[in-house]
Amino acid sequence: MQAVLEAAADPRQGRVVILAAGSGFRSQHERDTRHWIADQVAALKGYAFRPADPVPDGASTYLLPSDALALSEAIVLGLKSEHDFLGGIVPHPFVATKAIVHPLISRDAAQPEGWSHDFPEAVRDVVLKGFTVFSRDDAIEAARRMLESSAIRLKAVEETGGRGQIAVQSEDDLDAALAHFDPGVIARAGLVIEENLLDVITFSVGQVRFGDMVASYHGTQTLTRNHDGNTAYGGSALAVTRGGFDALLANAPTPEVALAVEQAMRFDAAADRCFPQSIISRRNYDVARGSAADGTVRAGVLEQSWRMGGATPAEILAIKTLIAEPTRHTVHAVCVETYRQDVQIPPNAAVTFNGDDPDIGHIKKYVYIDPC
Repeated sequence: MQAVLEAAADPRQGRVVILAAGSGFRSQHERDTRHWIADQVAALKGYAFRPADPVPDGASTYLLPSDALALSEAIVLGLKSEHDFLGGIVPHPFVATKAIVHPLISRDAAQPEGWSHDFPEAVRDVVLKGFTVFSRDDAIEAARRMLESSAIRLKAVEETGGRGQIAVQSEDDLDAALAHFDPGVIARAGLVIEENLLDVITFSVGQVRFGDMVASYHGTQTLTRNHDGNTAYGGSALAVTRGGFDALLANAPTPEVALAVEQAMRFDAAADRCFPQSIISRRNYDVARGSAADGTVRAGVLEQSWRMGGATPAEILAIKTLIAEPTRHTVHAVCVETYRQDVQIPPNAAVTFNGDDPDIGHIKKYVYIDPC
């Protein structure tokens, strides 16, 4: 990772640094959104975030990585606790991906160094049925096993937001579906093969630790269409509660939300046990609820996100509100991403991007506190 923007206005205060993986953020709207997040974080910490300012030696530093950091990277960067950054530190890069959710087809199957057989066993009751594979041969075997009882979904481990996924109904479709996935990438990063649900609702369950504040939330995601007609992330509506997951569970409004929170809590606790070297200050879990092939309702954690994500603007705005209003217990924060030019931005919203992105065309992104 490389620092792409950093600043501090006062040597007695500190600096906020954005770290970008590889060549940086994918598009202009993502870069601008990260800068908005950095500006808010700097203000909350009493720092400044102005690119033209010099960076003083010895200043306190708070990092905003674009991805979860490997432990080796964190050591080089001098990160020691959750108070130093927003995101996650993991012992191996694959631990931050959806690869850890499911077991291998056998204990001696292809696997990366540091693979934990204990983790998928610990979470098998709170995730959907599935396998993780690191070779094309294992993918074929895993898919054939699962296709005996249900349709499946092939999921590229390194993709997010529903990208890189293909539903497979039968063995006849398997070879064509697998052809979309590079064997080299499968060997390096893995491929998830999971039961395919219908009529899916995706809950978001998460927690942010920022300074002395611990805020936990549940919510739902919205999908929209981009200019190519493909499904894209459309935003999140979060109920953010002061305190940990126990406080969140105590205030769950429905049995469905309570189950999602419980499943995320068990997943989170298992990760702490199985990967004790991890340090996580921002955690988010996607929990799906839908119909299985036999018509039964199934629910389970799809994946974890231990880095800044699409809902982070809403999380930060909620934390800002809870800090400003110490007696307030819960706030409702909404972030929206829309590709429609005719959508009116609410007057109380903070705009993180509004314009034409060279890569994807026109997009509006904004966040606000819902007074409901």
